[in-house]
Amino acid sequence: MMRKIRFVLPTIAFIISSCAPRFPTEPTPTIVDLIADGPVATQTEPDPSPRSLVFSDEQPFAIMDALISFDAADADTAESLVLESGDERFIAVMIELMRAAQIGLVEPARFPSYVEMTEQLSGESFGSDWPAWIEWYGSTDLEPPPGFTGWKGRLLGRIDPGFATFLREEAPKDIRVEEILWGGVVVDGIPALDNPKMIPAEEAIYLLPEEPVFGMYLNGDARAYPLRILDWHEMANDVIGDIPVSLAYCTLCGAAIAYDGRATNGETYTFGSSGFLFRSNKLMYDRETRTLWNQITGEPVLGELVEEELQLNILPVVLTSWEQWQSQHPETSVVALETGFDRPYL
Repeated sequence: MMRKIRFVLPTIAFIISSCAPRFPTEPTPTIVDLIADGPVATQTEPDPSPRSLVFSDEQPFAIMDALISFDAADADTAESLVLESGDERFIAVMIELMRAAQIGLVEPARFPSYVEMTEQLSGESFGSDWPAWIEWYGSTDLEPPPGFTGWKGRLLGRIDPGFATFLREEAPKDIRVEEILWGGVVVDGIPALDNPKMIPAEEAIYLLPEEPVFGMYLNGDARAYPLRILDWHEMANDVIGDIPVSLAYCTLCGAAIAYDGRATNGETYTFGSSGFLFRSNKLMYDRETRTLWNQITGEPVLGELVEEELQLNILPVVLTSWEQWQSQHPETSVVALETGFDRPYL
């Protein structure tokens, strides 16, 4: 799924330079100011671990914020405290900071120290191989420090403030936030097609007979969605045979899942691309509540709808050629090239 991330360096440089906050002009608080409960506690009770410092429940919030501070002294102090504590919960933080340094969200020069700290905290030796760290972490039962979700939202919010609206500390979750990765685009950077213009089959002269299309037939309504168009959108919200449909397309595997937008709670949802991936699978979000959903299962995984234990029903969709679809459904309509977006569909 790494191709999916689409790290085109000039594009990323533009996003970061446009969206990242500038260095503050006023002095930022020191880490002493940030840690409201006073100094980190010194280990006094016998403990088999080598830790000499133990954080209180509240202190990780301040430590994490100091780590991404534009005040070098605060960041240096926070790194020293994490190393001295040996707190494994900060492995997730360090892995996150590795990637943040690579793409310019934090000072890139700190990348080597993040690698060294991650190796010391974990006992593993993956060096600068960030994907290897992600894969390894996913196989563990490690947990991040309290406040990690909101902290990650603030960090990735430097790319797009919309990310922070998904990753809120109070948001119920059903997946490990540590494994949510930025996919290389902003929220709706890959725009969904909403009720696309449809034309009769005979007018679709732009399509070749052998071209692949996704076909759907519901309540006597046949529609075709060419892959050459969906490649640029990966999501279509439409109404087929009076049924609200959300078609989620994976460009890597060439497959699609069609969902009935009417969830089991009786509400209807439409979806967009969050810009996030989870274990190489895109996370879509509903526009009504901004809850993140698993594209494969059709279930909410982070946000206010998680606790409702909702499920989207799967609808039938086929991948076939335009010629075969027409032979089975001569009355079909198909997405027109005039989608309202400037994309090289031809």
